Amino acid sequence: MLRQISIALVVTLLGSMGLYAQPYYDLYFGNRPQEMMPTSLLLQVHSLDDFIERYNGTFDAYGQPLDTGSAVYKEVRQNEAFWAKYRSLIIESLVDRSLYEQGSSRVQRFAQKAGAGGALDFVDSSWWIEVPLRGTIEGLQSELILQMKILVDDRRRIKWVIDDVVFPESLKHLPALPVTPNISKHQYIPPSAHDNGFIALSRVLSQERDITPYIECSTEGLSNLQYILKYYHFEAEFQEFFVHFQPDAGPSFMLDQNWKIIDFEH
Repeated sequence: MLRQISIALVVTLLGSMGLYAQPYYDLYFGNRPQEMMPTSLLLQVHSLDDFIERYNGTFDAYGQPLDTGSAVYKEVRQNEAFWAKYRSLIIESLVDRSLYEQGSSRVQRFAQKAGAGGALDFVDSSWWIEVPLRGTIEGLQSELILQMKILVDDRRRIKWVIDDVVFPESLKHLPALPVTPNISKHQYIPPSAHDNGFIALSRVLSQERDITPYIECSTEGLSNLQYILKYYHFEAEFQEFFVHFQPDAGPSFMLDQNWKIIDFEH
Protein backbone atom coordinates (compact mmCIF):
# COMPACT_ATOMS: atom_id res chain seq x y z
CA MET A 1 0.00 0.00 0.00
CA LEU A 2 2.78 2.45 0.92
CA ARG A 3 4.55 1.65 -2.35
CA GLN A 4 1.39 2.48 -4.32
CA ILE A 5 1.06 5.75 -2.42
CA SER A 6 4.66 6.64 -3.27
CA ILE A 7 4.06 5.95 -6.97
CA ALA A 8 0.92 8.08 -6.97
CA LEU A 9 2.89 10.82 -5.21
CA VAL A 10 5.50 10.92 -7.96
CA VAL A 11 2.84 11.27 -10.63
CA THR A 12 1.00 13.93 -8.61
CA LEU A 13 4.16 15.93 -7.95
CA LEU A 14 5.12 16.04 -11.59
CA GLY A 15 1.61 16.56 -12.87
CA SER A 16 0.42 19.17 -10.40
CA MET A 17 2.20 22.06 -12.12
CA GLY A 18 0.15 21.89 -15.30
CA LEU A 19 1.80 22.78 -18.60
CA TYR A 20 4.90 24.08 -16.83
CA ALA A 21 5.58 20.54 -15.54
CA GLN A 22 5.06 18.73 -18.86
CA PRO A 23 8.80 18.61 -19.76
CA TYR A 24 9.57 17.24 -16.28
CA TYR A 25 6.90 14.58 -16.62
CA ASP A 26 8.03 13.61 -20.13
CA LEU A 27 11.66 13.43 -19.03
CA TYR A 28 10.97 11.26 -15.98
CA PHE A 29 8.22 8.96 -17.35
CA GLY A 30 8.68 9.23 -21.09
CA ASN A 31 10.87 6.18 -21.78
CA ARG A 32 8.87 3.31 -20.32
CA PRO A 33 10.59 -0.09 -20.71
CA GLN A 34 8.99 -2.67 -22.97
CA GLU A 35 8.93 -5.38 -20.28
CA MET A 36 5.46 -6.48 -19.20
CA MET A 37 6.05 -5.72 -15.54
CA PRO A 38 3.70 -4.18 -12.95
CA THR A 39 4.15 -0.43 -12.65
CA SER A 40 4.80 -0.76 -8.91
CA LEU A 41 7.89 -2.87 -9.65
CA LEU A 42 9.09 -0.66 -12.48
CA LEU A 43 9.07 2.42 -10.27
CA GLN A 44 10.75 0.93 -7.20
CA VAL A 45 14.21 2.09 -6.18
CA HIS A 46 16.14 -1.17 -6.18
CA SER A 47 19.59 -0.24 -4.93
CA LEU A 48 21.73 2.49 -3.45
CA ASP A 49 23.24 3.19 -6.87
CA ASP A 50 19.72 3.58 -8.26
CA PHE A 51 18.81 5.99 -5.45
CA ILE A 52 21.93 8.11 -6.00
CA GLU A 53 21.31 8.40 -9.74
CA ARG A 54 17.68 9.40 -9.21
CA TYR A 55 18.67 11.93 -6.54
CA ASN A 56 21.21 13.37 -8.96
CA GLY A 57 18.58 13.57 -11.71
CA THR A 58 20.39 11.19 -14.07
CA PHE A 59 17.98 8.20 -13.89
CA ASP A 60 14.33 8.16 -14.91
CA ALA A 61 11.30 6.69 -13.14
CA TYR A 62 12.31 3.18 -14.16
CA GLY A 63 15.88 3.32 -12.90
CA GLN A 64 17.37 3.80 -16.38
CA PRO A 65 19.74 6.56 -17.58
CA LEU A 66 18.01 9.59 -19.05
CA ASP A 67 18.26 10.10 -22.79
CA THR A 68 20.72 12.99 -22.76
CA GLY A 69 20.30 13.46 -26.50
CA SER A 70 16.57 14.14 -26.34
CA ALA A 71 15.10 17.59 -26.88
CA VAL A 72 13.23 17.50 -23.56
CA TYR A 73 16.44 16.69 -21.65
CA LYS A 74 18.24 19.60 -23.27
CA GLU A 75 15.30 21.91 -22.55
CA VAL A 76 15.43 21.11 -18.84
CA ARG A 77 19.16 20.58 -18.34
CA GLN A 78 20.33 23.76 -20.03
CA ASN A 79 18.28 25.98 -17.72
CA GLU A 80 19.68 25.98 -14.16
CA ALA A 81 16.34 26.87 -12.57
CA PHE A 82 14.48 24.17 -14.56
CA TRP A 83 17.07 21.55 -13.60
CA ALA A 84 16.95 22.45 -9.90
CA LYS A 85 13.14 22.27 -9.98
CA TYR A 86 13.20 18.93 -11.78
CA ARG A 87 15.63 17.48 -9.25
CA SER A 88 13.62 18.82 -6.31
CA LEU A 89 10.47 17.09 -7.58
CA ILE A 90 12.32 13.79 -7.96
CA ILE A 91 13.95 14.08 -4.53
CA GLU A 92 10.57 14.89 -3.00
CA SER A 93 9.21 11.66 -4.44
CA LEU A 94 12.02 9.71 -2.70
CA VAL A 95 10.87 10.83 0.75
CA ASP A 96 8.96 8.29 2.85
CA ARG A 97 5.25 8.97 3.07
CA SER A 98 5.34 9.15 6.89
CA LEU A 99 7.27 12.43 6.69
CA TYR A 100 4.51 14.01 4.60
CA GLU A 101 2.09 13.22 7.38
CA GLN A 102 4.28 15.30 9.71
CA GLY A 103 4.21 18.28 7.36
CA SER A 104 4.31 18.46 3.57
CA SER A 105 5.75 22.01 3.51
CA ARG A 106 8.76 20.80 5.51
CA VAL A 107 9.37 18.04 2.95
CA GLN A 108 9.10 20.54 0.09
CA ARG A 109 11.65 22.87 1.71
CA PHE A 110 14.08 19.97 2.12
CA ALA A 111 13.60 18.88 -1.50
CA GLN A 112 14.12 22.42 -2.80
CA LYS A 113 17.40 22.76 -0.89
CA ALA A 114 18.55 19.31 -2.01
CA GLY A 115 17.55 19.94 -5.63
CA ALA A 116 19.58 23.14 -5.68
CA GLY A 117 22.52 21.40 -4.00
CA GLY A 118 25.27 19.15 -5.26
CA ALA A 119 25.17 15.63 -6.61
CA LEU A 120 25.92 12.51 -4.56
CA ASP A 121 28.82 10.17 -5.30
CA PHE A 122 29.23 6.60 -4.02
CA VAL A 123 32.96 7.07 -3.41
CA ASP A 124 33.58 10.76 -2.81
CA SER A 125 30.50 11.91 -0.87
CA SER A 126 30.51 12.03 2.93
CA TRP A 127 28.29 9.12 4.01
CA TRP A 128 28.19 6.06 6.24
CA ILE A 129 26.02 3.13 7.35
CA GLU A 130 24.59 2.38 10.79
CA VAL A 131 23.57 -1.19 11.63
CA PRO A 132 21.68 -1.76 14.92
CA LEU A 133 22.97 -5.05 16.40
CA ARG A 134 20.76 -6.82 18.91
CA GLY A 135 21.69 -9.67 21.22
CA THR A 136 22.17 -10.80 24.82
CA ILE A 137 25.06 -9.42 26.87
CA GLU A 138 25.41 -10.38 30.54
CA GLY A 139 21.91 -11.80 30.42
CA LEU A 140 20.32 -8.60 29.15
CA GLN A 141 18.91 -7.86 25.69
CA SER A 142 21.08 -5.09 24.33
CA GLU A 143 21.45 -3.00 21.20
CA LEU A 144 24.73 -1.75 19.77
CA ILE A 145 25.13 0.62 16.84
CA LEU A 146 27.76 -0.59 14.39
CA GLN A 147 29.07 2.00 11.95
CA MET A 148 30.55 1.19 8.54
CA LYS A 149 32.09 3.23 5.75
CA ILE A 150 33.58 2.75 2.30
CA LEU A 151 37.36 2.40 2.11
CA VAL A 152 39.02 3.27 -1.22
CA ASP A 153 42.64 2.35 -1.89
CA ASP A 154 45.11 4.11 -4.18
CA ARG A 155 43.90 1.98 -7.11
CA ARG A 156 40.26 3.03 -6.51
CA ARG A 157 39.30 -0.43 -5.29
CA ILE A 158 36.42 -0.31 -2.82
CA LYS A 159 35.41 -2.32 0.22
CA TRP A 160 33.49 -1.79 3.45
CA VAL A 161 35.26 -1.38 6.78
CA ILE A 162 33.80 -1.42 10.29
CA ASP A 163 34.48 2.09 11.51
CA ASP A 164 33.21 2.02 15.12
CA VAL A 165 30.63 0.53 17.48
CA VAL A 166 28.58 2.59 19.93
CA PHE A 167 27.63 0.81 23.17
CA PRO A 168 24.81 1.98 25.45
CA GLU A 169 25.77 3.65 28.72
CA SER A 170 24.71 0.53 30.66
CA LEU A 171 27.52 -1.45 28.98
CA LYS A 172 30.35 1.10 29.25
CA HIS A 173 31.96 -1.08 31.95
CA LEU A 174 32.64 -4.00 29.60
CA PRO A 175 36.25 -5.14 29.27
CA ALA A 176 38.08 -4.52 26.02
CA LEU A 177 40.26 -6.73 23.85
CA PRO A 178 42.67 -4.38 22.04
CA VAL A 179 42.39 -4.78 18.30
CA THR A 180 45.06 -4.14 15.69
CA PRO A 181 43.91 -3.75 12.08
CA ASN A 182 44.89 -6.74 9.99
CA ILE A 183 43.61 -5.64 6.59
CA SER A 184 43.59 -8.57 4.17
CA LYS A 185 43.04 -8.64 0.42
CA HIS A 186 41.44 -12.05 0.85
CA GLN A 187 39.03 -11.17 3.68
CA TYR A 188 36.84 -8.16 3.03
CA ILE A 189 33.24 -7.00 2.95
CA PRO A 190 32.51 -6.39 -0.76
CA PRO A 191 31.44 -2.98 -2.10
CA SER A 192 28.02 -4.36 -3.08
CA ALA A 193 27.32 -5.74 0.42
CA HIS A 194 24.50 -3.23 1.00
CA ASP A 195 22.55 -4.68 -1.92
CA ASN A 196 22.29 -8.11 -0.27
CA GLY A 197 21.53 -6.90 3.24
CA PHE A 198 25.12 -7.19 4.47
CA ILE A 199 25.19 -10.97 4.50
CA ALA A 200 28.99 -10.72 4.59
CA LEU A 201 28.81 -8.69 7.82
CA SER A 202 26.56 -11.33 9.37
CA ARG A 203 29.18 -13.95 8.52
CA VAL A 204 31.94 -11.91 10.17
CA LEU A 205 29.97 -11.49 13.39
CA SER A 206 28.48 -14.97 13.68
CA GLN A 207 31.12 -17.25 12.15
CA GLU A 208 34.54 -15.58 11.94
CA ARG A 209 34.03 -13.62 15.19
CA ASP A 210 37.16 -11.58 14.50
CA ILE A 211 36.87 -8.01 13.23
CA THR A 212 40.59 -7.26 12.76
CA PRO A 213 40.61 -7.88 8.96
CA TYR A 214 37.70 -5.46 8.57
CA ILE A 215 38.82 -2.36 10.49
CA GLU A 216 41.04 0.55 9.50
CA CYS A 217 41.91 1.72 13.03
CA SER A 218 41.19 0.77 16.63
CA THR A 219 38.58 2.41 18.89
CA GLU A 220 37.26 1.63 22.35
CA GLY A 221 33.97 0.46 20.86
CA LEU A 222 35.71 -1.91 18.42
CA SER A 223 37.81 -3.33 21.27
CA ASN A 224 34.66 -3.96 23.30
CA LEU A 225 33.01 -5.66 20.33
CA GLN A 226 36.05 -7.89 19.78
CA TYR A 227 35.92 -8.93 23.45
CA ILE A 228 32.26 -9.91 23.50
CA LEU A 229 32.61 -11.78 20.19
CA LYS A 230 35.54 -13.79 21.61
CA TYR A 231 34.50 -14.37 25.20
CA TYR A 232 30.80 -13.59 25.63
CA HIS A 233 29.56 -15.65 22.67
CA PHE A 234 27.54 -12.60 21.66
CA GLU A 235 25.12 -13.58 18.88
CA ALA A 236 24.58 -10.38 16.95
CA GLU A 237 21.34 -10.12 14.98
CA PHE A 238 20.22 -7.35 12.66
CA GLN A 239 17.35 -6.88 10.23
CA GLU A 240 17.85 -3.30 9.11
CA PHE A 241 20.42 -0.64 8.40
CA PHE A 242 20.39 3.10 7.84
CA VAL A 243 22.37 5.24 5.40
CA HIS A 244 23.52 8.74 6.42
CA PHE A 245 24.49 11.31 3.79
CA GLN A 246 26.11 14.67 4.50
CA PRO A 247 26.40 16.37 1.08
CA ASP A 248 28.96 19.13 0.71
CA ALA A 249 26.21 21.28 -0.81
CA GLY A 250 22.69 20.51 0.39
CA PRO A 251 20.97 19.21 3.51
CA SER A 252 21.91 16.00 5.34
CA PHE A 253 19.46 13.10 5.28
CA MET A 254 19.01 9.45 6.20
CA LEU A 255 17.72 6.44 4.22
CA ASP A 256 16.37 3.12 5.40
CA GLN A 257 17.19 -0.23 3.79
CA ASN A 258 14.29 0.28 1.35
CA TRP A 259 16.12 3.32 -0.09
CA LYS A 260 13.52 5.82 1.16
CA ILE A 261 14.45 9.10 2.86
CA ILE A 262 13.15 8.74 6.42
CA ASP A 263 14.78 11.76 8.07
CA PHE A 264 16.52 14.95 7.02
CA GLU A 265 18.14 18.11 8.30
CA HIS A 266 15.58 20.63 9.52
